[in-house]
Amino acid sequence: MPGFAPKGASADDLRAVTLGAIAGQIGAVVREAPQPCSADESACNLTTQEILPAINALPLLWTPGVRPAYSNLGFSLLGRALESPELSYEAWVETKILEPLGMNHSGFDWTDDVYSNLATGAEPDHAVTHLGWTAPNGEMFSTASDMESFLNNFITGSFEQGSVLPQWRKNEWFHKTAALLPDGISGYGMPWELQFSEARVGPGRWLRTKAGNIDQFGSQIAVDPTTGLAMWLATNRGDYQAAELADAVNGVIFPAFDVSLGDFVEQGHTLPARAGDMEGIYFAYVPSVSANMTVSIVAGPNKLECLFVWGESKFPGTLLPDPVDDATATLSISTKLPLSCLVVTELAWDGEPVNFNFADETLTMPGLLSATFIKQ
Repeated sequence: MPGFAPKGASADDLRAVTLGAIAGQIGAVVREAPQPCSADESACNLTTQEILPAINALPLLWTPGVRPAYSNLGFSLLGRALESPELSYEAWVETKILEPLGMNHSGFDWTDDVYSNLATGAEPDHAVTHLGWTAPNGEMFSTASDMESFLNNFITGSFEQGSVLPQWRKNEWFHKTAALLPDGISGYGMPWELQFSEARVGPGRWLRTKAGNIDQFGSQIAVDPTTGLAMWLATNRGDYQAAELADAVNGVIFPAFDVSLGDFVEQGHTLPARAGDMEGIYFAYVPSVSANMTVSIVAGPNKLECLFVWGESKFPGTLLPDPVDDATATLSISTKLPLSCLVVTELAWDGEPVNFNFADETLTMPGLLSATFIKQ
C-alpha cells in the first residue's frame, strides 16, 4: 500500500509486510486501527490517506514473519488495498463478488429496508455500529440464503460456471498455512483461522474458519475443503457464541459424516491379488529428513495399514489400492503432526501415490520422499 511505513520499520521490514503476510497474520501489524478509530465505534469515517499518518505513527510488533499476531488493522489494510480512485472497497466487493453470485441481500448500503429486516440484537436499543475505514473488519450485512450461495460457489463452483475465483486460487487459499500455534491444533492460513478437528474414522481434518463479533451480533464460518462441507452460523450475541455453536455442530455433523464416509471407503475398496506381496518392512535413508526410515505394511480386510518410523517419530497411515493398477496404492496419513516434526509436513498431504516394484521388492513415493525403500 503506497505510503504505508510504520514507525521504525526498516526497508527489509517493509518488504516483508506483504499482503500475504498480513492475510496470514505474520505481518507484525498491531491489532487495532489507531484513534480516532476504535474496535466497535462509529468514529472512523476517514480515507486511507487521512488515516495513514496515524497508522505510520505505530511501530510493527516485531520483525515480520517471526511469529503470528492477529490483527484487525491488517484486515482493514487488505480491504483498502483493493481500492482505486474509481472504486472503493465496498463497491469492489459488491461488483466483484456479491452481484456475480446473486447475493442481493448482502452489502454495505444500510437502507431503511435493510434496517427494517435486521435481526434483533442482544441489545435492541443499541445503534448499529458502522466501522468507516475499518469496514473490512466486519461491516457487511448478509442473510443465511446469501451465505449459502457464497459457500456453494466458493466450495464447488468452477471458474467456467461463473465462480468469482478460479479453482487454482481457491486451492492456494485453502491449503496455504502461514503459522501453526504452540497448541498444535490451531493456526493461521491465508486468510483463515485454522482449527484441527478430530475424526472418529480416519486422520481428522484442519477446518478453515473465521469468526467475527460486532457489538450485538456474531458469526462463524467453517470450511472443510477435503470433504466440501461448510457452515455459516450467525447469532444476535456480540460474544463468541457463534464459535461455540459451530463447535457443537461440528461435534454432531462431522463424526456422523466420518462414519458414513468410512463405511463407504471400506466397502468401495478391495485388496489387490498381490496385497500379500506388499506386506513387509521397507528401509531407506531419506535425505529430506537426514535419517534412516522404515515403512511397515500390514494388509487388513480392505486396506493396507502402514507405519512410518524414524528415530522417535512414528506416523501411522493407510494405503488404498488402485482399482486398476495392482502395483500402486494411494497414501493417506494423519495431518495432525507433532510440532517437533514440522520439517516433514509434506507427509500431511493425502492422496500421494505409492508404487511397488514386486520384482525388486522395493517401494517409492515420488511425490513425498526422494528415496527407494528396500524390503527387508
